[in-house]
Amino acid sequence: MLGLLALGILAYKNSLRGPLIGDDQYTVVWNFAIRDLSQIGKIMTQNLFAAAGMDTAYFRPITQLSFALDFNLWGFNPIGYRLTSLVIHLGNALLVYRLAQRLLPSVQSLLVSSVFIVHPANMQAIAYISSRSDPLFFFFTLLSVNLWLTEKGLSRPFCLLSFLLGLLSKETAVVTLPLVLLMDLARSESYAGAKRRLQDNRLWYIGLAGILFAYLALRVWILGYPLLMETGQVDFTLPQRLMLALTLVGKHLVLLLFPVNLAFIHMVVPPDDFFAPEVLGPLLTVIGLGYLALKLWKMERAIALGLAWFLIADVPALNLTLLNLPLMESWLYLPGVGLFIFLVSLGGLAVNHKTIRILAACMTVVLLTMRATVRSADWGSPVRLFEKNVQLYPRSDIAWSSLASAYVDAGRDKEAFEAARKVVELRPDLWTSHFGLGLRYFWADEDGGAEQSLLAASRLNPHVAWPHYLLGITYFRSGLWEKAREEFIKASLGEPHIPMLYHVIGSCYLALGERGLAEEAFQRALTEYPRKKDFHSNIHTDLGGSLKKRGLLVVAKQEYELALRFDPENKEAMEKLASLK
Repeated sequence: MLGLLALGILAYKNSLRGPLIGDDQYTVVWNFAIRDLSQIGKIMTQNLFAAAGMDTAYFRPITQLSFALDFNLWGFNPIGYRLTSLVIHLGNALLVYRLAQRLLPSVQSLLVSSVFIVHPANMQAIAYISSRSDPLFFFFTLLSVNLWLTEKGLSRPFCLLSFLLGLLSKETAVVTLPLVLLMDLARSESYAGAKRRLQDNRLWYIGLAGILFAYLALRVWILGYPLLMETGQVDFTLPQRLMLALTLVGKHLVLLLFPVNLAFIHMVVPPDDFFAPEVLGPLLTVIGLGYLALKLWKMERAIALGLAWFLIADVPALNLTLLNLPLMESWLYLPGVGLFIFLVSLGGLAVNHKTIRILAACMTVVLLTMRATVRSADWGSPVRLFEKNVQLYPRSDIAWSSLASAYVDAGRDKEAFEAARKVVELRPDLWTSHFGLGLRYFWADEDGGAEQSLLAASRLNPHVAWPHYLLGITYFRSGLWEKAREEFIKASLGEPHIPMLYHVIGSCYLALGERGLAEEAFQRALTEYPRKKDFHSNIHTDLGGSLKKRGLLVVAKQEYELALRFDPENKEAMEKLASLK
């Protein structure tokens, strides 16, 4: 077991050093609720992307709680978050080994868990912090299945609890129910045995169904989350979705069997012909594998069980109910286990020579580890990661947007602007495209470009607070107090709630000579985000720096004094205030 864990650490160590990327900005950096554990109520009820002002179906409180614990341990250090994900992954590998032991000999069980722990397609689930929900729900799903199979003491009640925690980590944990049923059927020696097992466990099945019902009641009726994800792709007909699902099955099999062309995000063009190779090929492949598994049922039932596990666990990733993206590699984290069991058990049956089996197993693990090590280095260098993604999918706005952020982190501002403009060129209809370009202008202190892009973003989605907030800051640091106040008020009416907002509104009122309204705003900021004096103080330190850069020294001095009011020990504010005096 120590060797197995060491293998996982070797494969993933290069990915630990990378910065926060992609949606990490929303799930971690701008997710102010996770910074204060006293806001546990908000952490456990807000959607995963609430910080982006998006009203999404991502109700994943356990995932958010894990981010909150990480923040209180590591702050914004991404290494700490990835260490947490890696620890979960190592624990998951042990659960895979325990599951495989129930189906296969010990040596084959070790091979299944070794392939799982080093497989390059699993890299995204661990290295991408915003994919934390995948290893988390996997942990509770595998724990539920293993507890179900134990059938001793309190294993079944704890199985129900684990199922609930899995659902609260990611809604995909709903596959626990059919997986448990699959394991019961696979363990039965005959039809009569299967029927008897189902009857003996019927109360526990009802218990699992009750947990699911309670989760749905909390999600839909109490908290008001939609049952399914809402996307703009409502014009997809059922036949089109079925053809897309078959295409995705083929893509998933290729990524798991030949993990060469890996990407942060994969784009898949929906097919319009049922007889297209990308549709018919996967269908015939699954039928052929299913026929083979049934023929070999009496010789090795783990073959059929592994294939069924893959297909069941893969259903949520097939866009039968449309998802936000066609394909992300982290979605293969659970289905891959079934395919690995299928392949290892089939290989054990096909190859009789023990030495050849050992050599083949070792070669497989070595090759996967080598590929995982290279992929791990990609995740440690976001520019390289997203440049490869853009090469694979040059029409993906998400790939270009991620590349723009990577260029910013690398100090390659000119290339960041080019990538951000490419995003607007590809998707001018999305507010996020213009907002991304506006961010580039904002941080480059190019107020004219920032104003134009942020106004475009706010016109496309006036209910999101961030474009109004940054537009207000742009006006404020240019001395346009009235226009700044107007945008800040719009931001206060939108989503998400931005904790810094009432500080900048207060500063704006002060600049306009309305001290009473300014004090009200400052008090509200302190009330809504208590016990974080450095947070409140640093807002004004940053504002003072922007104003000083533009020659607005009187107002800059006022901001530094406000910074010291909220935190008298703010050394940066002391030094900058002294330089003005």
